[in-house]
Parts: sequence; C-alpha cells; structure tokens
Amino acid sequence: MDNQSSRDLAIKELKLLVKKYADAKEVPRAIGGPYNLSPQEMLREVENDTEIGRKIVEAFRSLKQQFPQI
Repeated sequence: MDNQSSRDLAIKELKLLVKKYADAKEVPRAIGGPYNLSPQEMLREVENDTEIGRKIVEAFRSLKQQFPQI
C-alpha cells in the first residue's frame, strides 16, 4: 500500500470515528508517548500532513497489515 492510499484510508477511518462520537459525552482518545489525541485532532494532523499525522498513518498501515480483514 503506497503512502497516499494509506493516508486516504486513515482519513476515511478517522472521519468515521469523528462521526460516530460526534454526539458522545466522552470521546475516546489515542494515548501514546506524549500524545493524547481525540479522533478529530488525529484527523487534523493527518490532513495537515504533520509529523504526528504521518505517524498516525503509519500506525493505521501497520494495523491494516496485521488485521487485513477489518
């Protein structure tokens, strides 16, 4: 999977999470290292192609390789 495909997939998945939790009182957060990001914050990082966003894309790519049926 190339970088653009991985990025597009991450954006698609994050938008689904943002929509799913739009009305939730408590939004799940991705916590790792110094980061504690909501799906909306992760989406913004990926869309802006920041260093954090590229790490998020890589994490999605890794998960997709480990769990291809999902």
